[in-house]
Amino acid sequence: MGSITTTTTTTTPGIGKISTRPALIPADVPALGAIGRAAFGYSSRLLFPNAEPSDPSTQQDEVRWRGARLVARVKNGNVAFVAVTTEPSAENGQDQEVIVGVAQWKVPAKHEAKWKELWNTEWDEAGKIPPSMDITKFDELMGIIAREEKKILDEQGLGEDLQTLAAHPDYKRRGIGTTLLQWGIDQAKADKANVFLTATAEGKHLYERQGFVQLAEYDVGGYPHFGMMWFYRSEGEPAN
Repeated sequence: MGSITTTTTTTTPGIGKISTRPALIPADVPALGAIGRAAFGYSSRLLFPNAEPSDPSTQQDEVRWRGARLVARVKNGNVAFVAVTTEPSAENGQDQEVIVGVAQWKVPAKHEAKWKELWNTEWDEAGKIPPSMDITKFDELMGIIAREEKKILDEQGLGEDLQTLAAHPDYKRRGIGTTLLQWGIDQAKADKANVFLTATAEGKHLYERQGFVQLAEYDVGGYPHFGMMWFYRSEGEPAN
């Protein structure tokens, strides 16, 4: 695994430099929840049917819940990285950091301890279910994904597991997803391991460009999802 404090930087057309770093908890959590809500609008409609579009408080319910879910995963040893850029502040014109994407990985057990240590925090709202949320629907949809993923992983085995990857819609198609994805691929290469993920239709092309292979397709609440794998190959080994 890479260093905990490692920050990588790339130059992206349209928004300049994009850096990746470990998520800061609790400081980054509201931004991460907001990115999740903005990026996965289809699941918002499924999971928050009682939300009032004209009521900002119900929107914030979802933002808080998505942020809390990320923290809960982190506490279980998952890795959370964010992509950031800088933009001039409207107030003073000085550059300020803007979080534009997030990726969360389930890493092999041998790496969990050091990440748990980094994110040892008491901040936790994971048990709070917003009144606008349909938790039964959430459990149903997560059950479908879990069953389908198990079928694949029972056959293929698991190395790195991408739990979520999201770029804010205002910054899409600017290399943010690729930058975040590369971190996990680099770790998989170091571990000589495969990478697994479940993709939405919107994200599928990104993963295909990075060498992921579709192994299954399954319906989740009326939306197609795809079980995909990046297979580790030693240097010089030909693709199948």
